[in-house]
Amino acid sequence: AASWFQGKPVVRKVVASDHLIAALVESKNSETAKVIISTRGQPWDTTRCSTMEWAEPEGGLVSDIAIFKGKIYALLTTKMKRYRQHELRILDDGHEQTIHGTLPGQEAWYDPNSTEFHLQRNYLVVSGDRLLMVEQRISEPWPRDWGALKLTRHFKVLEATDLSSSGCAHWTEVDTLMGRALFVSQGCSESLHL
Repeated sequence: AASWFQGKPVVRKVVASDHLIAALVESKNSETAKVIISTRGQPWDTTRCSTMEWAEPEGGLVSDIAIFKGKIYALLTTKMKRYRQHELRILDDGHEQTIHGTLPGQEAWYDPNSTEFHLQRNYLVVSGDRLLMVEQRISEPWPRDWGALKLTRHFKVLEATDLSSSGCAHWTEVDTLMGRALFVSQGCSESLHL
């Protein structure tokens, strides 16, 4: 673990609640990410503090983290042939990794006939009583030496549903933000009531 931190780690995101703090940290040398979680009891009880690390599995990329209903969620993206799959993992109180359903977001990520290069970024956003994933599709002109012009082509918003049922969670596309505005970025995503 000590050698991992010698790789000039970069903190990509920090989320916090009353009793939890989680940081998504990326190592530039190894191109991997970890979620560092700190839990504590009541403010007057400093003996109930703990810290743990959760490393992304091989072949996966932690896209984002969020705290929702007292639990830390990590959005893990894996490539499967021409598609990407999004898994929502719960890091229960920092003690145990739990896969809470495979939430497939099957999106084609490569079109051999396209003249544009597409990037996709995914963000977790807590919006009221819902946990949302925002997919941002970004296109760049091809060949890439034409400049640094990046255009967002579209956003898609999905809700993680059935989180309480074991192994049955899935993504459902939403058609309304229920009077809220979403602001997304790699370091901080927010949902504000209008």
